[in-house]
Amino acid sequence: EESIDQFVTALRLIAKDCDFKLLEDDLIRDRIVCGTNSERVKERLLREHDLTLDRAINICRSTEESKKQLMSMSAEKEDPKIHAVKPVPVVDSEEKSNMTHGKMDRCWNCGFVHGRDSCPERGKKCHK
Repeated sequence: EESIDQFVTALRLIAKDCDFKLLEDDLIRDRIVCGTNSERVKERLLREHDLTLDRAINICRSTEESKKQLMSMSAEKEDPKIHAVKPVPVVDSEEKSNMTHGKMDRCWNCGFVHGRDSCPERGKKCHK
């Protein structure tokens, strides 16, 4: 799909050989209005009072940018891991007692409380 900037550049290259003189910007603007493949953009351009070439290009650019942002936002919604929260391990009274007496510490690998060498995540690669 061609961007508005690519489309305008192509139109300017074609118009260069046509000797449109003062009509060039108006003709390019009209071609943008007629050439857009989005009915919403076409309607928006037609509603503009005294539409200039610069204004038409800006409307098309903002539409393109909005479309990119919406696609980015919907991609984030599809990945459930992005906003996932790791569950907080529950510490029972025996583990709490062992922690206070220095026998066990909260594990840096998995977040649970257990002996130093008994971590189920020991030796595994972190994917954070």
